[in-house]
Amino acid sequence: MICPPALRRALFSLLSSGRLDAAQAVAQGSHTPAATLALQALEHRTRGRALLRERLESEGASITHRLRRGLGVLSATATVAPLLGLLGTVLGMVQVFQAVENSTEPRISDLAGGIWVALLTTVAGLAVAIPSYLAHRYLESRLDSASDTLETFSEDLLDAVTGPRPLEGTSGNELPKE
Repeated sequence: MICPPALRRALFSLLSSGRLDAAQAVAQGSHTPAATLALQALEHRTRGRALLRERLESEGASITHRLRRGLGVLSATATVAPLLGLLGTVLGMVQVFQAVENSTEPRISDLAGGIWVALLTTVAGLAVAIPSYLAHRYLESRLDSASDTLETFSEDLLDAVTGPRPLEGTSGNELPKE
């Protein structure tokens, strides 16, 4: 799980009460992407909001990159499988034409073997490509959702560690006007 609700509640409860050591211990006890971000935020909390934001964005990008690992293979499989099926189709049709080439009266049985190969490889290519493509799209959507969750968590973490977001149009370093 990317950001377990129990971890989120525990971290923000501890951070809001200023118990940073306890929050760090909770994060160290969880091996989730959210815990990794929390540890980064706690470790770099004194560096200022802008640098902390940069650090969290960098770590979030690294986590997303690790989660994306393997999707390329699935995408390549979905792309290459129909091409392999097409290759088999072409080879099957070559076999058909070779059977017909030297025959004055080709028999159906001479043609059927090549056509059978052509159709079978097409079916095999599609049988691999369609589920691969669907799995790839599903995992991509899950990854997009996880990325959004991490981004929201990072923003909330940034606020919890450094204080609320500065007002629009300010750098966050100005004192509030009374």
